[in-house]
Amino acid sequence: MAEYFPLFRRAAQNVVLIIGGNAEADKKAQKLSEYPFDIVFCREKVTDIKKLLSDVSPDIVILADKNLCHKKELYALCCERRIEINTVDDAENSSFIFPSLVTKGKLSVAISTDGACPAAAAKLRSEIEKILPDETDAIIDQLAQIRSRVANTDGERRRIMKELCFAAFEKRRPLSDAEIGEIIKNEKNKK
Repeated sequence: MAEYFPLFRRAAQNVVLIIGGNAEADKKAQKLSEYPFDIVFCREKVTDIKKLLSDVSPDIVILADKNLCHKKELYALCCERRIEINTVDDAENSSFIFPSLVTKGKLSVAISTDGACPAAAAKLRSEIEKILPDETDAIIDQLAQIRSRVANTDGERRRIMKELCFAAFEKRRPLSDAEIGEIIKNEKNKK
């Protein structure tokens, strides 16, 4: 059974404290900068962890350089304060792990092996990236617009959206008005 539950968290108005001035800290910051997090760095040795946490008031902490901070104390304090923490390459002192991530606009696919084999997650990420159409974001936008206009009665919206989604991804592009109309007509006739 998997230990980590995949969860998509709203990034806006969340403070992320990254402790580290190394390549790993920069890598995590780069990944997080694609979202509207407020990122704060601590690149110096931390002598008073409680003060740092009080001063920054983070929602999430990433310990990227274990030489800058006592990881067990940091982990315990974060747990006590209900702050999510990731200690790089140390699942025992982490409340969450970073998944391998595929993003195309609004579509995000997270892949994890619970840290057991990151190479397998990376391989699957590569395969998923290959099968997603270049126009994935345009397809998602079109489907969102259609979804807001289709009445949600007796599961009709679910059936229509499923067929529209399958058709758009099969064609690897947004659908034409004629294609949309035909699918909606066919699904309504199935009632």
